[in-house]
Amino acid sequence: MTFATSEIACFLQEILPPETSRIPGSLRYAIARALLEVDAPPFDSVAEFSETLARYERGNRAARVIAVLDRARAALAPPGDKSPTPVVDRRRDTPEGAEGPQIHGNTRIEIIWTAIPAVALLVLAIFTFSQVPAVQANPHQNHRAERENSEGPEAEAQRLGHRQFLGVG
Repeated sequence: MTFATSEIACFLQEILPPETSRIPGSLRYAIARALLEVDAPPFDSVAEFSETLARYERGNRAARVIAVLDRARAALAPPGDKSPTPVVDRRRDTPEGAEGPQIHGNTRIEIIWTAIPAVALLVLAIFTFSQVPAVQANPHQNHRAERENSEGPEAEAQRLGHRQFLGVG
């Protein structure tokens, strides 16, 4: 699932505390910019919005996200429920920016979606190249047949062509 920048900004606006003294004004401005509430160019992508938000991070990002999720679970718990919600952290400790494991096993589908267009192009190429000699041998064959079958005065059309080349430099 992919979220829009405005959806992420709405979420952030909801989870940030209402008092403005603890939140930098520039962070509030970045969120307002993502919501298109200020006269500033919008963020082009979620990645650009994320880079802007990264400037305001303090501490470990993973620990902060887990803390926010714990607060959300506590807020959604039924009233009077004092049992702690179990948190299972299934992430591996990997260096930031490390790629995940490669996924293998889809070779059949990859061969199919490559072979079908290749076969279609091959059929079109064979048909086209089989017709080229016939067209080269008698290029005006269809025009003569049309003139012979037409009723009325014979009309001639003169074709003039002109190529244009755009030079660089």
